[in-house]
Amino acid sequence: LNPYSFSQTYNTVGTNYSRMIVERDGADPAACSANVSVSPEVISKSHIVLNPVSLTFSGVSGGATPAGQAFQIQNTGTAALNWTATTPYSGKPATWCHVSSNSGSVAAGGVSPNITITVDAPTNIGTFSDCGIRIADANADNTPQDLGITYTVTAAAQPHIVLNPVSLTFSGVSGGSTPAGQAFQIQNTGTAALN
Repeated sequence: LNPYSFSQTYNTVGTNYSRMIVERDGADPAACSANVSVSPEVISKSHIVLNPVSLTFSGVSGGATPAGQAFQIQNTGTAALNWTATTPYSGKPATWCHVSSNSGSVAAGGVSPNITITVDAPTNIGTFSDCGIRIADANADNTPQDLGITYTVTAAAQPHIVLNPVSLTFSGVSGGSTPAGQAFQIQNTGTAALN
């Protein structure tokens, strides 16, 4: 027989068996059959796990910048994880969040050191989630993974003046006695002391 080659695709890892039958005119096919054992190569991949998967910051407009918060990157795959961190990225265009390291490596089954996320000083009032950190590795089987970040900024405490009553009326006779005094009160309906 002349040399013969064939190809077959397998979807499961392990040893797979195929039966190849070579026929020739006038020959018994059974006499020319052969069992072919094929062991597919297993390609190692990293797998990204973020812990935690999101962070929440809060601050008061005009007040102190919130303290940084940490997360870790775990690799539960079978190959080294060579990660990069990107911000901003498509879908998260804001630039108020920052990451302490832009790249690193985690061995298979390992965990990264703490990676710190910081945010800008609180100014605009509201709840914002348009900034995030994207962790990626071209060899990971679940790349990319996104760290969600929420930043809530509340208004600074302020006093609020309410006069009660808002006006006073006095009356008197020319050359007569001085009218008696009248009182009013100052009420503070705000969230800070009124000095």
